[in-house]
Amino acid sequence: MRMRWIAVMTAVGLFALPALAGAAPQLTATKVRIGDHPTFVRAVIDFNRNVAAREVEFVSGPTRGTFAVRLNHPGVTTQTMGATGNGVRVALQPGTQALHITLSSAKRRFKYLAYAVVTGTRLAIDLWKSAPPPRASDAGVGDCLSLMQVAAKSGSGAVHVSGTEHGVFEHTFRVVVRGANGRVLGRRTVVDGGSWSTTVHYRATHAQPGTVEAVAFSAKDGSLACLAQKRFRLPAS
Repeated sequence: MRMRWIAVMTAVGLFALPALAGAAPQLTATKVRIGDHPTFVRAVIDFNRNVAAREVEFVSGPTRGTFAVRLNHPGVTTQTMGATGNGVRVALQPGTQALHITLSSAKRRFKYLAYAVVTGTRLAIDLWKSAPPPRASDAGVGDCLSLMQVAAKSGSGAVHVSGTEHGVFEHTFRVVVRGANGRVLGRRTVVDGGSWSTTVHYRATHAQPGTVEAVAFSAKDGSLACLAQKRFRLPAS
């Protein structure tokens, strides 16, 4: 009986070995890096194996300077609790079904969050700065929106903006005017495909550097999908 039992257990073990050998390792975050760019700060989270973009979800932000992202993957874990750099604190908290990622900074420093899975094993999260971009770095996200003309007359309290759109969900996007400190001074929703133009009214007590944005958000979760922005001289209203 003893020899028969040993033979049975040996056979079971031999059948189980291929399954164990083929099992994928548990998805694990291994490192966080934070880098500064002219118009955004990027946090890159490295993983030990490929991350599915469909499992990444923007949750909220900015709420008092905090954004939240979630990676919905059962059993995901982390070897790092996060990192701090360039005025941003990234914190990782594993749950039973997801990895919770929070990005904290000074209030109103950032306006939008965009993310993408790059090289398969890296999750890049971009926090876009609220202040006007450097004149040589007006580029935004994607190519579905563009700004062609921006004109504002002193004392009018209005900015006339035109541009192009293609591929935006339901052809719906916002045109936003911001002041030197990144505060929103005026905004307007535009529903238009192809070439478009609109007028945004604003209030400003003095002339200052400003930003005009055409911005669209993801239909999936509200993260930044497309952004065209331009620095300009904003006159007093």
